[in-house]
Amino acid sequence: MATKGFLPWGYLVLSCLVKGLVACSPSQPPTANSASVGRTVGTAPTNASLSEPALSEADRTWLQILKEADPPGLPKEWENREIVSADAAAFLTRMADAAVAAADHARSFPVKYPDHPRATEAKLREYRQLSVAAYFGRKAFSSRLEELAFAMAKNDRLQETMKFLARSAVADRLNYLGQLKTGLVKTSAFESELRTLQKEFPRLDETFDLLLDLAKAHLNDDAVDRAAAIAREISGSVASDAFKEAAASLLKLVERIGKPLTLQYTASDGRSVNLDGLRGKVVLIDGWATTCAICMAELPHLKALHSKLQPRGFEVVGINFDDAKEPFAKLLQRERLPWPNYFDGKGWENKFGAEYEITSLPMLWLVDKKGILRDVNALRDLDRKIESLLGE
Repeated sequence: MATKGFLPWGYLVLSCLVKGLVACSPSQPPTANSASVGRTVGTAPTNASLSEPALSEADRTWLQILKEADPPGLPKEWENREIVSADAAAFLTRMADAAVAAADHARSFPVKYPDHPRATEAKLREYRQLSVAAYFGRKAFSSRLEELAFAMAKNDRLQETMKFLARSAVADRLNYLGQLKTGLVKTSAFESELRTLQKEFPRLDETFDLLLDLAKAHLNDDAVDRAAAIAREISGSVASDAFKEAAASLLKLVERIGKPLTLQYTASDGRSVNLDGLRGKVVLIDGWATTCAICMAELPHLKALHSKLQPRGFEVVGINFDDAKEPFAKLLQRERLPWPNYFDGKGWENKFGAEYEITSLPMLWLVDKKGILRDVNALRDLDRKIESLLGE
């Protein structure tokens, strides 16, 4: 998924710390002041910054500990198929074992480098990894977790945001896995962990950041009413204005469902597009960019659907979110897309991105034969949803 910015908060802190060992400190965690709400991602490290001779053995060890904390990627063979429960269980078991190894490495750091400025934080990293391991089946570490939790509770100098970093490990991981692959974990599990966190950290922006992700997760599950309820919860809370604005945008999106949609433009090839003129047809609005990996992976499927279903009254209209014309034009030429596409070179701030407050891609919306917006998460079960609307 391409977004204006995405990483669960705990992984975001890792990114900030990897950026340079003195770039961020536990007393200065990232804040929710970016356009992407709570996901302030800095410049990636350069090769020069990571290979400078001044980097000590301890610093190199610390970077390795942060690297080991990264959540896993999907097995390549899962990319174009649904996963079965046995596959998911095996993947989560391997992930738990990796978390144990990462916890052991983090535990050794303050023993070997007791005077290093990251020695205290290493214990938080150990706690995060053990929490993940225990949640996903490695139950033999409960006493070790309890000892670490007791030490954190007694540490009056440990800021609340850093305690949250330790305690949010499981919620962060469930959030990440839910977005990584449909069916890998349940949104209800993410919500359960998050609600426990919320009781402990009811006023932290980082809690509302995860709540916003929970609302989006419910929307991705087609649980529209649940997504709307959480968005309203954030809007009426003590969250900062940035999160309230993001929740309001999500609520606007949800409230568009079931209402007539207006869309009119002149495509890059000169064709006129007007949804009013497409009444009687099922229309897929495809928001995409050449930099969106999922968009590109889904493109052959969309082309096949268009070819198969157009004779039955199915149409696709595109909205491109690239900020440069060359990659857009090259893709149109290479793929010979048969449907019209809007392009103005303004990226996320293009005409319809701004009007519809789009913050992530792919954007796949389905409009029925009466011009009513019926689905804002059509990527999931796309074939079935189109067939259902064609049958109405």
